[in-house]
Amino acid sequence: MLYQVPSDKRKRKLFNQYEFKKLCMKVLINDQRINIRLRTALRVELDKIGKRSNIGKIRNRCVISGRGRGVYRVFGLDRFNFKKLANLGKLIGIEKTGW
Repeated sequence: MLYQVPSDKRKRKLFNQYEFKKLCMKVLINDQRINIRLRTALRVELDKIGKRSNIGKIRNRCVISGRGRGVYRVFGLDRFNFKKLANLGKLIGIEKTGW
């Protein structure tokens, strides 16, 4: 699973790199006051950026194990590591309850 962590980091870096540029292009493309040729050229350039910089390609992963399923967003841990650290008392504000 750890071999997927570098590719996920690469996807996050690409997203951060192109996020502002893509947002600006989308605003200009949807503006009806701008010339149609310019908007078409912007659309072509937006398509060239590619799908790798899409936020939907990013997956939340555990910072310890790199597991991609069962990850709590707030802590960045999967359920197994979360339970282990919570039982040890390493997570601040998390207590084991008993009835």
